[in-house]
Amino acid sequence: MINKLKPQATGHSKESVERFAEQIATLLHYSPGSSLDDVVSNLGGEVGYVDFWDVNSAGGALIVDDKGRMKVNIPQHTSSVRDNFTIAHELGHYFLHFLPVRDNLKSGQVFEANRYGSDRVEWEANWFASAFLMPEHEFKKSYSSHKGNIFAVADHFSVSPRAAEIRAKRLQLD
Repeated sequence: MINKLKPQATGHSKESVERFAEQIATLLHYSPGSSLDDVVSNLGGEVGYVDFWDVNSAGGALIVDDKGRMKVNIPQHTSSVRDNFTIAHELGHYFLHFLPVRDNLKSGQVFEANRYGSDRVEWEANWFASAFLMPEHEFKKSYSSHKGNIFAVADHFSVSPRAAEIRAKRLQLD
């Protein structure tokens, strides 16, 4: 059995996580609507599209081995806009929860963030994903130029209307 290191919550505030996510997006030269597969690839990782029923056998949604190789597993039956949020969420686990402990990873051990759940670790990854994909300044600008049309805003950021709606509420735009 493989020894797994699980993510631990950082305890950072939502605002702090969001600022960090926007900084990471800038450092990675990510612009809204760009390919997240390319972002993962540029970090030395890969995105695997797996059958929904095989996700558990494929391991977690994010796996990083003791050599630092990253694999993001996402269901093959979901939409591209849902996939964008999922990949950004897993990047949240990578930057928030893996990188701070990577030196603690022992030979043969893997870091694994599993799919599902609703705890502080998952909230932090969601906060990261939202701000990474929809930076505050650009979101407000898009929301204004589209006169609050959440579908147009979602399309601009290549996210689901629900993700854009939640971001608008977070930024007190609705």
